[in-house]
Amino acid sequence: MDSSATYTLEECVNYIGLGKFQWRLFSIISFCTMADAGEILLLTILGPALQCYWPYITDIRIAALTACVFSGTLCGGFILGLIADKYGRRRVIITSAILISLSGLLTALAPSYNYVLLTSFFVGIGMGGLNQGNNLMLEYLPSASRGMLVIAIQLFWAFGGIYEYVLGMIIMP
Repeated sequence: MDSSATYTLEECVNYIGLGKFQWRLFSIISFCTMADAGEILLLTILGPALQCYWPYITDIRIAALTACVFSGTLCGGFILGLIADKYGRRRVIITSAILISLSGLLTALAPSYNYVLLTSFFVGIGMGGLNQGNNLMLEYLPSASRGMLVIAIQLFWAFGGIYEYVLGMIIMP
């Protein structure tokens, strides 16, 4: 690169190419995508388990649980997207991962159905923020490999789902 000329950010990223940083970021975002799939698909396993544990849980209440998670994802995607634009995607991704972990733990310790609904909403908020990982990855990838690696990240969503179901078959036969 000529030191006297000016370059766009995309030209600079293309010049640098794929390196250790991009592969490390790819690994982290892929793991977050697997966890995201696990949280979403956990709802299909969690519903019948809750009905066994708390007999008063109806199918409508299970649907309300799913609605809480996706409502949280809607709110989290919007609010955390704006925050990510202002304060940085990395901070939002880390905060989202912590929020999902803590809310998931509190969901596991929930003493009542209403508490499960509340903590599931916060899990959803965190999941909405994790979607910033794809945006972050796009910002650091050279244009030649952008499409291939973003599609590869989405494959990890499927791997997370497979892992979740295998884990469910082992834990809850």
